[in-house]
Amino acid sequence: MIVLPDLEQLVLLFHASLAEVGEFREVTAVDLPAKYHRLLAHDHHMTVAMETFHQTPVNLQVVHELGDNASYAREIVLRRATDGVPVQYGIVRIHWEFLPLSARGPIEAQAAPLGRILIEQDVLRQVRLSQLWAIRPSLWLQEQLEYASGTEIFGRTAMIHCDGSPAVELLEIAS
Repeated sequence: MIVLPDLEQLVLLFHASLAEVGEFREVTAVDLPAKYHRLLAHDHHMTVAMETFHQTPVNLQVVHELGDNASYAREIVLRRATDGVPVQYGIVRIHWEFLPLSARGPIEAQAAPLGRILIEQDVLRQVRLSQLWAIRPSLWLQEQLEYASGTEIFGRTAMIHCDGSPAVELLEIAS
């Protein structure tokens, strides 16, 4: 079963419209500038990609969260540990039924990025890139990422399958 994350559904978890985050245009990997190609065009955890690219761990800032017994969603900013500079905005929706119970506590504690938790919990996982996006960020997103430029930034939607099941939907935007 192939399940793809829906960009608009993810954004609507926390915003009244897609436009509150930005204008999104689907692109291909060849359309990405080199930096964004390296950060986004892969089937790996963004936590690892960000930490490798910036050569420092990243810390989690949760902007908003919501959840119930079936799922948990949060809107986040990842910041470089060395100087607090934001490097990624994201929305994640986790379907609890597909994750081991041992991962739930660390995820809800909000002490570490999701990718790091899944790696440390040794969860069998496969990250599947779904779509790549060119984004003209809204003023709100520019504030979250401390991004002053009017140029496009880029992101992706992806799905993390755990033990073969579609466990985590992702929107990840690199600054």
